[in-house]
Amino acid sequence: MFGWEKRSKIDLLKKSDKLIRELKHLDNRKSRETHKIAVFYVAPGQEDKTSIMSNTSGSKEYEDFVAGLAWEVR
Repeated sequence: MFGWEKRSKIDLLKKSDKLIRELKHLDNRKSRETHKIAVFYVAPGQEDKTSIMSNTSGSKEYEDFVAGLAWEVR
């Protein structure tokens, strides 16, 4: 995936009734493909599942990598 900073330009859409209607129903469309993944941070020296799963944050490099994958779902 490419971050916003990699785009050379942003194309603005013309606001119309059709565009608003389509945007409101975008998440309900069955043709939209989604993927769910998990990415775990393993700190130096961590070797057991319990310590790895207890991490609440990662290194700056890890956070930057995850931010570039897609948007976060909570």
